[in-house]
Amino acid sequence: IADRVCIPFEATIPQLTTRGVDPGTLVITGHPSFDCAADVLNQESAGIEWRRKHSINNDTPLALYAMQPGINEQSALIEASLTQALIQNPQLRIAVRKHPNHRDADVQNVINRLGSAALNASEHTLGTVLHACDVLVTHHSTVGIKAALIGKQVAFFNLENDISVYGLPLDEYDWASFSTTVETGASALASIKREAFSQQRVRGSQIRQAWNCDGRSHYRIAQTVLQALESRTTKHVA
Repeated sequence: IADRVCIPFEATIPQLTTRGVDPGTLVITGHPSFDCAADVLNQESAGIEWRRKHSINNDTPLALYAMQPGINEQSALIEASLTQALIQNPQLRIAVRKHPNHRDADVQNVINRLGSAALNASEHTLGTVLHACDVLVTHHSTVGIKAALIGKQVAFFNLENDISVYGLPLDEYDWASFSTTVETGASALASIKREAFSQQRVRGSQIRQAWNCDGRSHYRIAQTVLQALESRTTKHVA
């Protein structure tokens, strides 16, 4: 019944119109939550220093596993895939970052399971470890979106059934992989290569532009509301 529907990006349009929403009501504004990349954009030097401090060579691929609580099936899938990826690529290193709802013992248990290739990344800022890594490994997490918006590769696990529902343009610019089995997940992670920061900057810029992440989405939403309020034909405003 809304006269205006604010949406984050163009890929949302078919998801809503196929469900009966009038395309004439849709306004592409971006999403304030996706403007979050701005606070971690300029921390490349901190990422480089983090790698140096932890004796991770410049040509060594590094995966950052962002743990999530209460989703045991997906966590088991990710951790089994990481274990197999280490067998397929012994050069791979894995930084493990706990969720605030995890205990220290939870992250240590994962590190113990993965062995000497794993290290704890829980005590450093998110921006630092995101810039240090080559791929962010997660399932249902906004950290994965933030990583993509700064140009990082992202390995999503057990999300394939949700992509069409979310309407996220996750297939743009070849930055994401999706796995629902240990075999596909391990293969994707084992094949990760180091990328130049310049390549990541280009990818991140493209994704932020496509997703309207310029820090002004909240202004566009407010302007849409004001225009609706000023319209004499408006019957439903929320």
